[in-house]
Amino acid sequence: NKTLQAILSVYLLYTFDLQLAVLDASLTYKVSYWMVLVHATLFLVGQILNFSVYNAIGFDGVYYGVKFNKTIPWVTKFPYNVKWLKHPQYAGTWLSYINGIFILKLIMVPNEALSTLLSNLQIFITLSYLYMSFIEST
Repeated sequence: NKTLQAILSVYLLYTFDLQLAVLDASLTYKVSYWMVLVHATLFLVGQILNFSVYNAIGFDGVYYGVKFNKTIPWVTKFPYNVKWLKHPQYAGTWLSYINGIFILKLIMVPNEALSTLLSNLQIFITLSYLYMSFIEST
Protein backbone atom coordinates (compact mmCIF):
# COMPACT_ATOMS: atom_id res chain seq x y z
CA ASN A 1 0.00 0.00 0.00
CA LYS A 2 2.73 2.51 0.97
CA THR A 3 4.86 1.43 -1.99
CA LEU A 4 1.97 2.04 -4.38
CA GLN A 5 1.35 5.47 -2.81
CA ALA A 6 5.01 6.39 -3.20
CA ILE A 7 5.15 5.25 -6.84
CA LEU A 8 1.94 7.12 -7.70
CA SER A 9 3.19 10.25 -5.93
CA VAL A 10 6.51 10.24 -7.80
CA TYR A 11 4.70 9.62 -11.10
CA LEU A 12 2.28 12.52 -10.57
CA LEU A 13 5.02 14.90 -9.49
CA TYR A 14 7.10 13.91 -12.53
CA THR A 15 4.08 14.24 -14.85
CA PHE A 16 3.33 17.74 -13.53
CA ASP A 17 7.01 18.74 -13.70
CA LEU A 18 7.56 19.52 -10.03
CA GLN A 19 10.33 22.01 -9.47
CA LEU A 20 11.41 23.01 -5.98
CA ALA A 21 11.75 26.73 -5.27
CA VAL A 22 14.31 26.03 -2.54
CA LEU A 23 16.69 24.75 -5.22
CA ASP A 24 16.36 27.93 -7.30
CA ALA A 25 18.21 30.88 -5.71
CA SER A 26 16.02 33.40 -7.54
CA LEU A 27 12.86 31.94 -5.97
CA THR A 28 13.99 31.13 -2.42
CA TYR A 29 12.76 34.52 -1.18
CA LYS A 30 9.20 33.37 -1.97
CA VAL A 31 9.42 30.37 0.34
CA SER A 32 7.91 31.04 3.78
CA TYR A 33 10.22 29.07 6.03
CA TRP A 34 8.05 29.84 9.08
CA MET A 35 5.07 28.22 7.38
CA VAL A 36 7.21 25.25 6.40
CA LEU A 37 8.25 24.96 10.06
CA VAL A 38 4.62 25.13 11.26
CA HIS A 39 3.50 22.45 8.79
CA ALA A 40 6.56 20.30 9.51
CA THR A 41 5.70 20.45 13.23
CA LEU A 42 2.08 19.42 12.53
CA PHE A 43 3.37 16.65 10.24
CA LEU A 44 5.59 15.44 13.10
CA VAL A 45 2.62 15.48 15.51
CA GLY A 46 0.74 13.30 13.00
CA GLN A 47 3.64 10.86 12.82
CA ILE A 48 3.86 10.70 16.62
CA LEU A 49 0.14 9.86 16.74
CA ASN A 50 0.59 7.18 14.05
CA PHE A 51 3.56 5.64 15.85
CA SER A 52 1.65 5.73 19.15
CA VAL A 53 -1.36 3.99 17.61
CA TYR A 54 0.84 1.21 16.20
CA ASN A 55 2.61 0.94 19.54
CA ALA A 56 -0.69 0.75 21.45
CA ILE A 57 -2.76 -1.64 19.32
CA GLY A 58 -0.25 -3.25 16.97
CA PHE A 59 -0.57 -4.26 13.33
CA ASP A 60 -3.76 -6.27 13.79
CA GLY A 61 -5.47 -3.42 15.62
CA VAL A 62 -4.52 -0.85 13.00
CA TYR A 63 -5.60 -2.98 10.06
CA TYR A 64 -9.04 -4.08 11.33
CA GLY A 65 -7.88 -7.38 12.80
CA VAL A 66 -11.18 -7.61 14.69
CA LYS A 67 -12.93 -8.05 11.34
CA PHE A 68 -10.71 -11.11 10.75
CA ASN A 69 -11.39 -12.67 14.18
CA LYS A 70 -8.16 -11.39 15.75
CA THR A 71 -8.25 -10.62 19.44
CA ILE A 72 -7.37 -7.00 20.05
CA PRO A 73 -7.07 -5.99 23.72
CA TRP A 74 -8.83 -2.83 24.93
CA VAL A 75 -6.20 -0.11 25.26
CA THR A 76 -6.25 2.87 27.63
CA LYS A 77 -2.72 4.26 27.13
CA PHE A 78 -1.66 7.14 24.86
CA PRO A 79 -3.12 8.16 22.45
CA TYR A 80 -6.34 6.46 23.55
CA ASN A 81 -6.33 8.15 26.95
CA VAL A 82 -6.74 11.64 25.43
CA LYS A 83 -10.46 12.26 25.95
CA TRP A 84 -10.96 14.85 23.19
CA LEU A 85 -9.09 12.77 20.59
CA LYS A 86 -11.74 10.34 19.32
CA HIS A 87 -9.83 8.87 16.36
CA PRO A 88 -6.05 9.19 16.90
CA GLN A 89 -5.22 6.94 13.96
CA TYR A 90 -7.26 9.02 11.53
CA ALA A 91 -6.12 12.31 13.07
CA GLY A 92 -2.45 11.31 12.82
CA THR A 93 -2.72 10.14 9.24
CA TRP A 94 -4.74 13.20 8.24
CA LEU A 95 -2.21 15.57 9.87
CA SER A 96 0.63 13.80 8.07
CA TYR A 97 -0.98 13.84 4.61
CA ILE A 98 -2.42 17.35 4.76
CA ASN A 99 0.69 19.00 6.16
CA GLY A 100 3.01 17.03 3.89
CA ILE A 101 1.07 18.39 0.93
CA PHE A 102 1.14 21.91 2.40
CA ILE A 103 4.93 21.68 2.72
CA LEU A 104 5.20 20.53 -0.88
CA LYS A 105 3.00 23.41 -2.05
CA LEU A 106 5.08 25.89 -0.05
CA ILE A 107 8.46 24.80 -1.43
CA MET A 108 7.54 24.16 -5.08
CA VAL A 109 7.84 26.57 -7.96
CA PRO A 110 4.32 27.86 -8.70
CA ASN A 111 2.58 25.37 -10.97
CA GLU A 112 -1.16 25.95 -11.35
CA ALA A 113 -2.08 22.44 -12.53
CA LEU A 114 -0.10 20.68 -9.78
CA SER A 115 -1.29 23.11 -7.12
CA THR A 116 -4.92 22.47 -8.10
CA LEU A 117 -4.36 18.71 -8.05
CA LEU A 118 -2.77 18.89 -4.60
CA SER A 119 -5.55 21.12 -3.24
CA ASN A 120 -8.18 18.70 -4.57
CA LEU A 121 -6.25 15.84 -3.00
CA GLN A 122 -6.30 17.63 0.36
CA ILE A 123 -10.07 18.06 0.08
CA PHE A 124 -10.53 14.41 -0.88
CA ILE A 125 -8.35 13.18 1.99
CA THR A 126 -10.19 15.39 4.48
CA LEU A 127 -13.62 14.24 3.33
CA SER A 128 -12.49 10.59 3.33
CA TYR A 129 -11.23 10.75 6.90
CA LEU A 130 -14.33 12.63 8.08
CA TYR A 131 -16.51 9.96 6.47
CA MET A 132 -14.54 7.08 7.99
CA SER A 133 -14.58 8.76 11.42
CA PHE A 134 -18.36 9.02 11.15
CA ILE A 135 -18.65 5.35 10.08
CA GLU A 136 -16.41 4.22 12.96
CA SER A 137 -18.53 6.20 15.45
CA THR A 138 -21.81 4.55 14.43
